[in-house]
Amino acid sequence: VGIPQRVKGIIVTVPSEFNPLQSRIVNRDSVGNWFIDKTHINYFDKQGLGVVLREAGFEPLWWGAIFPMEVFQLWLGQKYIGDDLVGQRVHLARLKFEKTLGRVAFNLYGQLFNRLSWGREIICIAKLKEK
Repeated sequence: VGIPQRVKGIIVTVPSEFNPLQSRIVNRDSVGNWFIDKTHINYFDKQGLGVVLREAGFEPLWWGAIFPMEVFQLWLGQKYIGDDLVGQRVHLARLKFEKTLGRVAFNLYGQLFNRLSWGREIICIAKLKEK
């Protein structure tokens, strides 16, 4: 990622809910907001998480995401929503993809997130602001 090793900071991972791919599925497949989890009290996008981090005294250095699982539902015909067996199969396919491509996969996810807001979870590396 290119972050100096001695930087004081945090790595934050949050669900990327209400993203453009989820909106397409909701509109196309009439599945409702399947991704809403009663245990989450807040949902973030890149802008909102950036605001929270800055208010808490951190400066975002790098943004990324993990694989946008919605790709399976939208373009690969793997309708995993509500089907645990298909869900397990696409999860294993994602893991195989990541194992095969390694760092290249995560660089791709970062590009998809930063250009299109695609990604299942948002990852941010932030440094503590100097006083």
